[in-house]
Amino acid sequence: AYNRLMLNDFTCVVRECHAVFRSVLLRIHERKGIVYHEQDSLNTLMTNLMERGVISAEYAHKFHFLSNVLESEIFLPMAPEKSHHHYAMMLRISEELACSIYYLTERSIFFLTQRAEEDSVSP
Repeated sequence: AYNRLMLNDFTCVVRECHAVFRSVLLRIHERKGIVYHEQDSLNTLMTNLMERGVISAEYAHKFHFLSNVLESEIFLPMAPEKSHHHYAMMLRISEELACSIYYLTERSIFFLTQRAEEDSVSP
């Protein structure tokens, strides 16, 4: 996603951030032995982590914003086959929004990874 920012390919930033964020969540689920389904939304995966004590309810709530942005149907890459979302083609993601989404995703991944590792070393 960082390379997309540098190439000014802002619409792909959301798609790539979604893919990486989801893969990190799934990897944490697998490491912790948490059951999930392939079709689970990011919010469902976050709720699973909260229920298993990997993150607090407060942090799960904070991550809902990022999850909702990454899975929003207003971004064309997230709903390419949905022709009724024709307005999405008119949406131009600004550099500022793309950068914000990228850095929010990056910081969230860092936090979740650290939190999952801390949880692993506790007695």
